[in-house]
Amino acid sequence: MITKTLALEKFANLVEPAELEHYIADNFNSRTLVNEINSMSNQWLVVYADDQPMGYARITSKGQKPDALAGTR
Repeated sequence: MITKTLALEKFANLVEPAELEHYIADNFNSRTLVNEINSMSNQWLVVYADDQPMGYARITSKGQKPDALAGTR
């Protein structure tokens, strides 16, 4: 799963291996992914090379605006 690979690459030097594996198990599983994909607060961009996913970005508002945008549309 690409999310697990990216999490390992990004945080391996910052977090103890057991703690990182626990976080990944809780947050990067099929159930959580389906919930995030189905959330209307998220948009997903996936980059493919040779029909293989190579990277992704999740754009999310989670229903919140930054304070700098308070009172704007």
